[in-house]
Amino acid sequence: MTNPQDNQQTNSSTISPGLEAINHLFATMNEMYPNQWMAHQDVNRQKRLWASQLSQRAPELIYRALDLCPDRHPSHPPTIGEFRRVMQELSMPTPKVIPPVQRLSYEEDDDRSAARRYTLALYAKKCTDMNFGENTYAGDFDCMAVVDMVDAATGSLSTHKEYWGALYEAFDRAWREYEDKNQET
Repeated sequence: MTNPQDNQQTNSSTISPGLEAINHLFATMNEMYPNQWMAHQDVNRQKRLWASQLSQRAPELIYRALDLCPDRHPSHPPTIGEFRRVMQELSMPTPKVIPPVQRLSYEEDDDRSAARRYTLALYAKKCTDMNFGENTYAGDFDCMAVVDMVDAATGSLSTHKEYWGALYEAFDRAWREYEDKNQET
């Protein structure tokens, strides 16, 4: 990463981190793009403009974006918009990888599998108000009762995971009760 201390001309105790970052940006851009950066322009006016456009950003983000300029803009200096886009890309969170759903550890018979698929489709419809294919179930297991046990998933992905986990648990409990009831008769 470029070091703002290399180009610092004033005492760091009298200059704000944001202004220090802008001064560093201008000095570095002038070195990277000689005869192109701010050629024939009022540098102080441009510094104020860039500072106003970048003032809400952390100085570290400005330094990181500046490090990418030679690769992103090899032949010309970036505009304010292009520079802000690089900072925006840098500030985006890295997507989390969601692990695959583990298969149930016991063997599923056809009736249970069909009931489970239908319960999942009903719950997905409850959460999104969309139909997910032609899911039907001809058995006598009450899939809708299981769906009614769990609130519709809302919020973040981690919250969705909790709701869906609760649905799987409710289905497993209800299926065991269903099997126990059918074995008694």
